[in-house]
Amino acid sequence: MKQIYGIALAAGCALSLQAGTLLSFEIETKTALENDSLQTNFVETSSSSVYLGSSVIDIQAGDAVTVYDYPAWKIYHSVPEAHGFEQSSLYTDLGFRTAEFQNRLHLGSALAAAGIADNPLDRVLMEHLFSLRSDEAADLTREETAAAVSFSHKDKPLFTYSTAGTAVPQALLKPFIIFLSTQYGIHPDITDALAQQPLIPERMVIHRCNTGKTDEISLHLTRTQFDAPRPTRSLQQEIIPGSDPVFALAEKTREMEQSAFDAACGSMLARAPKRAKEGRLLDAACLFISLGLATGTQQMPPAFFDWKDQILADPDVAALFTALSPRSREEAETAAETLGALTAKAADGRFTLLIFKANTLESLGQPAEAAACFLEALEQEPAVTGAWKDLGDVYYQMYRPRKAWACWNTARALNPNHPFIEDIQALEDKLRHEHPEFLLPVPSK
Repeated sequence: MKQIYGIALAAGCALSLQAGTLLSFEIETKTALENDSLQTNFVETSSSSVYLGSSVIDIQAGDAVTVYDYPAWKIYHSVPEAHGFEQSSLYTDLGFRTAEFQNRLHLGSALAAAGIADNPLDRVLMEHLFSLRSDEAADLTREETAAAVSFSHKDKPLFTYSTAGTAVPQALLKPFIIFLSTQYGIHPDITDALAQQPLIPERMVIHRCNTGKTDEISLHLTRTQFDAPRPTRSLQQEIIPGSDPVFALAEKTREMEQSAFDAACGSMLARAPKRAKEGRLLDAACLFISLGLATGTQQMPPAFFDWKDQILADPDVAALFTALSPRSREEAETAAETLGALTAKAADGRFTLLIFKANTLESLGQPAEAAACFLEALEQEPAVTGAWKDLGDVYYQMYRPRKAWACWNTARALNPNHPFIEDIQALEDKLRHEHPEFLLPVPSK
């Protein structure tokens, strides 16, 4: 598995020789917070540099650095105090953006139906916040003068840009607009208009409304350097986010060699009949099942059939199988209790029961409890590919995309041919297909 990630890292490091365009901005941010009819206003000033390459975007604001590396399909976030970078999948931003956007649209529609006059989740304002379109046309007002172009929605200002600026090649506009969209959120109709003029405006003002908070962000372009070298970063110095056990275990598991994964599966296969011979039939059943969850093989191994009758006749195993197919919420609640009781009885197969309990808790609308069960199971046996995929699903539903893709990429590293990986690939293909405006093309090899 190390070889796969080594190739991606090598591709990212090769980009250090690439020349691009470096933009320098002076930034002023005016923020208003409204809470219980009280309003707090404050102003911040800062500067930033933005490197735009053909397949990488590197943003530095003070000590904070964010790198979008498209050939490696990664985002790097600096951790200055640790002198390294947190790494996440490039899909984490796009995955969260699209999921939360749909959530906001749903809530906004409910507020509109309730007759809320000044809807904080107004559809167009949310399109502007997330740089995404819904199925309906946007009600935007455009005003032009000789010096600037402005856009608003229902008398709320959205974006203003000056007609003066630095002329740039057409190819530079897409990475520039991706930078604006990912960092600030600008309505797609506005970025379409911005892309029609082959220049980077000297001044831009972005207005954002986000549930009790409004920002007015003014960007002043102070310098444009063409043919600039890509900033040198020690991106290979990876930092595990905080002390979070999910990231730590995922990173450790991704380092597992193929031989170690095969050995873990072989150990489950060897231990299962041994436990059956010892009369520990629940443990045996759990090990046989988890072997399939790890390898993706749908059929039980021949060793199972040597013990099939004894295993299926065991009352604890019968209770397990009954708990795996609840048909109502009441049955699911009973199943969770049954699985909890069986977990206390098992030893070698305890992690399998935790996995099933996690899936049951998730179906009952208890994602945090489900995640805790999955993690406990994977700490006992990290080679269960299917459990990593399911844990990623739970985090994705909880709007925690960085954890979701950390889990999904761990499943993919363990066993890229596992049938469950097809769901992850389908989601990524869908994101790429539906939102190419957020992605730079990866150079062909």
